[in-house]
Amino acid sequence: MNWERNLNSKMNRINKEIVLIIGILLLALTIRLFTYGYEYLLGVDPFHHYRIVEHIVETGEFPNRWHLSRYPDGELIVQPMGLYYLSVLIYKPLSILGFSLIDIFKLTTPIFGVLTLIPVYFITKEVFDKKSALYAVLILSFIPAFTYRTMAGFYRGETFFIFFMVTGLYFYIKSLENPKWSIIAGLAFGLMGLVWNGFIFGFVVLSLALILYSSLAYIKGENKKNAIISYLISITLGVVIIQYLIMIQGHHGGWYLPDVIRYIIPTTIAFSGFILILGYIRPHLSVQLRVLILSGLSAIGLLSAFYFLPEIVEKLILGYGMVKETDPFLQTIGELQSPSIEELWRYFFITSVLFLGGIIVIIREQKVKSIIITAWALAGIYVLTGGFRYMLLGGIPIAIIAASFLNSIDNNKLKIIPTGVLLLLIIFTGIQFATENKPIMSDEWHDSLIFLESQEEGPVLTWWDYGSWVQGVTGFPTITDTVHGQDINRIRETANLLLETNGTVIQKTIKKYGIKYVIVDVNMIGQMHNINKILGTEHQFPLHVYNGKKHVYGISADDYSDFLVVSAINEKIVFLKKENNIQAVKHVYWRESGILKHVEHGNIPTFEGGIYIPEKGFTTHFPDDDFIIYISPDLEESLLTSLLFLDGKGFNNYIQIFKNSQIRIYKIVN
Repeated sequence: MNWERNLNSKMNRINKEIVLIIGILLLALTIRLFTYGYEYLLGVDPFHHYRIVEHIVETGEFPNRWHLSRYPDGELIVQPMGLYYLSVLIYKPLSILGFSLIDIFKLTTPIFGVLTLIPVYFITKEVFDKKSALYAVLILSFIPAFTYRTMAGFYRGETFFIFFMVTGLYFYIKSLENPKWSIIAGLAFGLMGLVWNGFIFGFVVLSLALILYSSLAYIKGENKKNAIISYLISITLGVVIIQYLIMIQGHHGGWYLPDVIRYIIPTTIAFSGFILILGYIRPHLSVQLRVLILSGLSAIGLLSAFYFLPEIVEKLILGYGMVKETDPFLQTIGELQSPSIEELWRYFFITSVLFLGGIIVIIREQKVKSIIITAWALAGIYVLTGGFRYMLLGGIPIAIIAASFLNSIDNNKLKIIPTGVLLLLIIFTGIQFATENKPIMSDEWHDSLIFLESQEEGPVLTWWDYGSWVQGVTGFPTITDTVHGQDINRIRETANLLLETNGTVIQKTIKKYGIKYVIVDVNMIGQMHNINKILGTEHQFPLHVYNGKKHVYGISADDYSDFLVVSAINEKIVFLKKENNIQAVKHVYWRESGILKHVEHGNIPTFEGGIYIPEKGFTTHFPDDDFIIYISPDLEESLLTSLLFLDGKGFNNYIQIFKNSQIRIYKIVN
């Protein structure tokens, strides 16, 4: 009965494998639930998305225009409908069990983050082996580059997109032996467009994978015609689903699909098909000659693309503005900035080193299928180095290749560091990152919005970064927000309004939009560099840090870098230090028992501008908490200065109704 023993042995191995995978998936879910208990969501955009999901649940309809954005006209919802219906579909059955909508909204992201690990396991097992697959899943369970977008309370389209993309790639690789699998791959690629506007990344990876796969097969003298057949089926079905079956409300799909259809697909087929035909015509060429021919064809192809299709090439290089942005407006978005070396190390840690070792393993072993993961890694690294937010797209292939290297050193008797130690380091780093991951919204912001929610509803003006918070917590409409209010003209108008000094001009804009409340954050001090990018100006609120005591004219003074502060009863004088010349700053503002004080010096040599001396507990992101703020003459009478520091002084239509150490809320009265 050897067959029975073999069968039992095989079943035991399968059962152990399943138990191990389930255990890793449960660990992955646990770490992603560290942020579940927070009262409010992570990031900024999720607040906005939550309100749309809530609207769908309450009304049963997807809104044609989102009334809370870009008041008073509302705005088209530019994200695909599926981004919102994922939570709705999960909520409907689980609501019977007592789950609230906010509970499900928080859980949807970690659920999909864990589900993504399943196709990752199978794709790694298909390309490399079972042990590498287990290592890849374990790394991705903890690596911050993947977990930070899949934590509870986070909600962005790329988190769900990556599940469908990995699934599509897995079935595409399966279809290399049997093209029938390409139908499932095409369905998965189509569903990428259901949840994220950046779905073109999946098509670019698929196209690059075919080009590299066909090239390597040609060099090795192998016939891989199934790769082209499967590509045609997969990408055609994916494009058809996105174009005809998925309602994309916004304009992004219109940007990408024509280029995919007219240029990317034909170019990929033409190049891969040509080298396949070359392999048939001249099957007995040496490897060296094949490499030479392929290099020449690649050079001719690239030069032709740059010459005949410069706009398309530029779009791909810039990632259609999502990866490398040249517009000053979008350059103000922190997540579209290139990550620093420190950030890359924090989010990838030792995995980045293992990845480099994995590349060496791939080159040495020359597995044709591994070139598909390499293509994905190349595209992922390109986009993540262009924009911080795209670490998720590069994190998975980097982890897969790193896992293959872990497996190779695990099988090497000369290994220096045991695999278990490396995995423990990754696990420890991931747990530490997860426990330190907190919402961006501060308690001060949350308290201020809870207060605003208790007031009469009305349109809110705030800097565009904060508009989604206002919508998500209060349900009040905003003039701008981070998702659907990204109108450069509206943002520029808001920036100009905040820096305006003429009350009559300000009131025209206020009446134009029917604005009822204005919210300012003291961290607008730091936002000035973004306002300057948008307006092309050079306004600043310089902070000067306390450096200790100093004597001036025999009087003790507080030294703040360029300024000396002398305090007396109901009096403060601030001197500007210059060589052989000390002048008093003309206007000084400070608080005593919460009451704003002001003195204007005119009987001594003065320096134009003002100094604001913050009260204790004035909360900013600045690392030092003892500083003074210089207000330049061009900003001294602006609306922003008045609202931030002077309780609305100089603008009679603004009544402060809420204030804490960070936030000020003003109600506008006629």
